[in-house]
Amino acid sequence: MSIVLDTNVVVSGLHNPDGAPGRILDCILAGQLHLLYDDRILAEYSDVLVRPKIGFSQDLAKAVTRYLRHPNDCPFAEVARSKCAEALVAGSQEHFARLEAHGIRVLSPSALLDLLRQE
Repeated sequence: MSIVLDTNVVVSGLHNPDGAPGRILDCILAGQLHLLYDDRILAEYSDVLVRPKIGFSQDLAKAVTRYLRHPNDCPFAEVARSKCAEALVAGSQEHFARLEAHGIRVLSPSALLDLLRQE
């Protein structure tokens, strides 16, 4: 399944590896999910991860964005539409509710995991 991840899901997954966002990151690492992104999304991930209130080191932020290469929500929606993502996964689905009218499922991390269990 191809997905786009909102930054809050990446941050939540790194903070709490046992929660739904953390399990989604595990699925990406295991190759069960294919992450779609562009340079703007990677730049946002990098920018947000090193913010003092988030608490991650620059080394971790660089490692995450470097791995993903293997300040708004627009880039996420654009990539989801242009690359035909099967879902956009976000902690705040209401930011992306309009995408559903364009045939893009907007799922919470938990909903994605439930869907994966059904497949």
